[in-house]
Parts: sequence; structure tokens; C-alpha cells
Amino acid sequence: MSQRRVDRLITLYERTSDALVTVVHLTDEEFNAVRLMLGRAAEDTIYDCYPLDADIRKAIHDVLQVRLPIGDYNYFLESEEV
Repeated sequence: MSQRRVDRLITLYERTSDALVTVVHLTDEEFNAVRLMLGRAAEDTIYDCYPLDADIRKAIHDVLQVRLPIGDYNYFLESEEV
């Protein structure tokens, strides 16, 4: 049986049109750091989409070290099986 692959990412969408702006792929370590910022336990499985508010975005930006664009976008943490 093959092991399932999971994409862990942050997506950014335009606020006015909901158009996808960009996708920031996360390493397992980055994803786990963001998950803990959201108050999710490490053993929680996330296969969903979570909005990221301004306070969390600032902390995430510090962790990702400029990989996360700052702007007037809607931000979401996602994890999807591929």
C-alpha cells in the first residue's frame, strides 16, 4: 500500500474577487509551527481550510521569513491529500 502524500500550504486570495493570488508551500516543520499557533494539537489531523487572522499572519510571517506575502488578502491554512 502506498503512503498518502499531503500538501501543506497557505493560500492567498484577493478580497474583492476571491481570485487566487499565490500558494505558499510549507514544510512539515513550518506547518506544525502554524498549527500550534492556531491552538491545534500536534496529533490533530488537519484536512481542511482555516482562515488566518492578522495577528496569526504576523507570527507566521516571522516563522516563514518573508516567504509569506503581506497585503490586503484573505489568508488560509490548508492541508490536502494528493
